[in-house]
Amino acid sequence: MNKPLLSVNNLTHLYAPGKGFSDVSFDLWPG
Repeated sequence: MNKPLLSVNNLTHLYAPGKGFSDVSFDLWPG
């Protein structure tokens, strides 16, 4: 079974009050 190159879970980044993202998850696969 292949594994992703990168797996991110529950990432939060706020760069200004009320701007940014919260609870983002993704997998990066080769290709």
